[in-house]
Amino acid sequence: PDGVARYRDGRFETPAVAAGVTNASSVLAAADGSLWIGTHAGLKHVVSGRFEDSVPADNAEVASIAATVDGRIWAGTQNGLYSFQGGKPAGMAGKAEGGAPVSGFASDENNALAGAEDGGLLVGTAKGLAITAAEARLAGSRIFPAAEGLPADRVAWIREDREGAMWVA
Repeated sequence: PDGVARYRDGRFETPAVAAGVTNASSVLAAADGSLWIGTHAGLKHVVSGRFEDSVPADNAEVASIAATVDGRIWAGTQNGLYSFQGGKPAGMAGKAEGGAPVSGFASDENNALAGAEDGGLLVGTAKGLAITAAEARLAGSRIFPAAEGLPADRVAWIREDREGAMWVA
């Protein structure tokens, strides 16, 4: 996509703050009222209608953005998983020297993210779905590959419904 648009009052509009954003790949309207925009070259953070400094994400395409109940923002890229607290970088799980994953997942390709109702994080990777418990975060994740019932190993989309069931594509 070339940019970001908002649908309101029956029509699409491009807010002034989103004008000039190109190659948008994901958007998150956060609970604090800020807007996070993933692009092909990293992450942009909009606060009170103004861009904060672009948030580093290794200049990698941000494929997905999610929030967890603790207010942490997560950005998934081809190079790893980034977290932000209060608009500031709070951690990164990516590739170690030599390209080995250090996130605890089978793959660093993070295609889809969703915050779970229990405070955990759901991470769709190229090699399955990783589910983390809120208290364990990345250290306590469990990977579910296609062999355990997913339609395919590559997970591109995740949502949790009101009953707590996860929908995965």
